[in-house]
Amino acid sequence: RLADAAGRPTACLVTVRDVTAREARERRLTASEAAFRQLAEASSDLVLRVGPDHRVRYASPAAERLLGIAPGRLVSMGAAEVLDLVHPDDRPNLRAAHAALLGPDGPDGRTLALRHRAPDGWIWLEMAMRRVEAVDGSGPEVLATSRDITERRRAQAEQAALRRVATLVAAAT
Repeated sequence: RLADAAGRPTACLVTVRDVTAREARERRLTASEAAFRQLAEASSDLVLRVGPDHRVRYASPAAERLLGIAPGRLVSMGAAEVLDLVHPDDRPNLRAAHAALLGPDGPDGRTLALRHRAPDGWIWLEMAMRRVEAVDGSGPEVLATSRDITERRRAQAEQAALRRVATLVAAAT
């Protein structure tokens, strides 16, 4: 009994639970998230987390520099609005890669070159995509890292044109 005949407490029941391991896990998770955010925010590459619905769940600050779009704006856009930023000719490849990565037997990663709308027109991005588990445990999502390869593509096109001219000159002599 916890009380005497008059109803006054005579004892106290206390339940104690050791939460040391849980607290340590939470501290490690917080540190890991902070380290990821620091890497993503310091990177010159654009880092995106994209859900199965094609909505951007996270965009690094490089979105502003590369695309002229504030990260918060990119996150607030609907899936159709985000896909409209990709060149129409490149959308099918992006959709297929995204679906494959999130499929049950999909690859771990894919890399695509695609055109993306920017303030001064279209730029070429190399997008390395990996399937990852969502931080909230809701299932898989795509982690995409993109860098501007516009100058590389331009140089490759110029080299190809020079090779064609050289071939024509050689054939004519």
